[in-house]
Amino acid sequence: CLRSNAADGDFLYATGCYGNSFLSGHHLHFVPRVEQGRFIAGTYSNSAMDVTDSLYLTAQRMAEASGLAVELEPGNIPLRAGADLQSALTEGEDYELLFAVRPDKAVLLEQNWPFPDVKLSRIGRFQNGFHSVSFLSMLL
Repeated sequence: CLRSNAADGDFLYATGCYGNSFLSGHHLHFVPRVEQGRFIAGTYSNSAMDVTDSLYLTAQRMAEASGLAVELEPGNIPLRAGADLQSALTEGEDYELLFAVRPDKAVLLEQNWPFPDVKLSRIGRFQNGFHSVSFLSMLL
């Protein structure tokens, strides 16, 4: 599950919620997504990264490593209590996973997700383009 294995057309999925990590104390009391990573690796995804620096930077790094662009869907990004979209994109210490899923595996992933206490969200899509992050209808 390398960051460089995303392909054109893959969906970008995220575990958990984003933003407000420091004020909420999440950065001190988080559960590493080891089991979720094991579940997706190889079966549902061949490309994944942990989110420690920020959601935006992690998505950008995956896109660059894979030689692609990624388009985020801001309305699908799950926010931690007290967070806004800007903090979700730019703050770090979320300790979640971002991973690419082929479209033909997306429905199966969502149906078989065995972690009811860990949110699973489709937040974007990889596409051919210049190693960038763009936003589907968003004002920041």
